[in-house]
Amino acid sequence: MFSATLSRALGALFMVAAMLGFSAASRAQDYPRARPIHLVVPFPAGGATDVLGRLVAQELGRVLGQVVIVENKAGAAGSIGTDHVAKSAPDGYTVCFCTTGPQVILPHLTKQAFDPRKDLLPVIHIHNVPNVLVARTTLAAGTVPELVQLARSKPGAISYGTTGLGGPQHLAGEYFQKLAGIRLNHVPYKGENPAFNDLMAGHVDLAFGSIAVAEPLIRAGKIKPIAVTGKRRSPSLADVPTVAEQDYPDYEAYTFVGLNVPAGTPAPVIDTLNRATNEVLADDRVREKMLAMAVERVGGTPKAYAAFLAAEYEKMGRLIEEGRIVLKE
Repeated sequence: MFSATLSRALGALFMVAAMLGFSAASRAQDYPRARPIHLVVPFPAGGATDVLGRLVAQELGRVLGQVVIVENKAGAAGSIGTDHVAKSAPDGYTVCFCTTGPQVILPHLTKQAFDPRKDLLPVIHIHNVPNVLVARTTLAAGTVPELVQLARSKPGAISYGTTGLGGPQHLAGEYFQKLAGIRLNHVPYKGENPAFNDLMAGHVDLAFGSIAVAEPLIRAGKIKPIAVTGKRRSPSLADVPTVAEQDYPDYEAYTFVGLNVPAGTPAPVIDTLNRATNEVLADDRVREKMLAMAVERVGGTPKAYAAFLAAEYEKMGRLIEEGRIVLKE
């Protein structure tokens, strides 16, 4: 009697599981026809990340044949918007335009309401944003070897400005110091404009900053470039060599953006988003617009993006630990 009852109960459970599995598979096959997709940009409207997010959203909507709505959910250096996606339904209709900080830096510095390695799945690496190392015009160094020699003669005396403690530009500076075996004095600012203003005024010696902001100042002769932080030269500053070209071949430092979805999102949905976004990134119009904003398209598979995230997570963790970087309360 008990055995028969148990068998019926197990049969019912298997039937429910099968129906749920069929329902999930059916929804995945219907994706993205059910409703508009929401692309969450975890920064305010009008900034570079938002502009690029809207470009991707528009073209992704065209490829998928579905409206892609941009939602700006700013705050906590990108963590608020990223957390919103991590806690959303895993159906592919809420997608994160995820950035460097919440994924690979902030987990080592603060307690976030989500774990990016467990609560998010990688879809595709969208782009990298290299920075440029620039100097005040009167600094007695114009190349990386000259700068390293100068810094070694004055340990801790050469200062560099960035957009803030524990940010990607700060860690770009930490990585440079580590590879070069030098010690610089980090000066954090609340944004690029005040950092560059102090650089031009001679209050700091160096700065790591975005190419888009630095380029016009370089062209005007108000600051001088030392090196680009990416693996390749930037078309916007084609005559400026990379750090890698100047004695440090392992050096590369970026901020980056990729698409991520909540954990549990079906693989067919991720594959659909990945294929569509690769098509977007292959479009010449998108390429030209990204080049104009000094960003490097990437693309590729979810697996490749996952490997990149894992490597960056480990690298940033080491830099933060070795640099004894702690966010102030």
